[in-house]
Amino acid sequence: FLWSLVEHGIADQEAFTKLRKSPADPIGTPTHAGGLFALRRDYFFELGGYDPAWGFWGAENLEFSFRIWQC
Repeated sequence: FLWSLVEHGIADQEAFTKLRKSPADPIGTPTHAGGLFALRRDYFFELGGYDPAWGFWGAENLEFSFRIWQC
């Protein structure tokens, strides 16, 4: 992602590539894809849910991911 919160693809960093034993191994990231995560409803709201002041559609998954990662 860009700090302007525009998602884009970038090549894997070599340091992470060397840690993987298979192309199917996951790559650690502090973000998740929007609409592709699941957690308990009470935990979602304990974390504050989606920010109601988020002024536009899209990239709310990045904001929420960073909030979870920083907990």
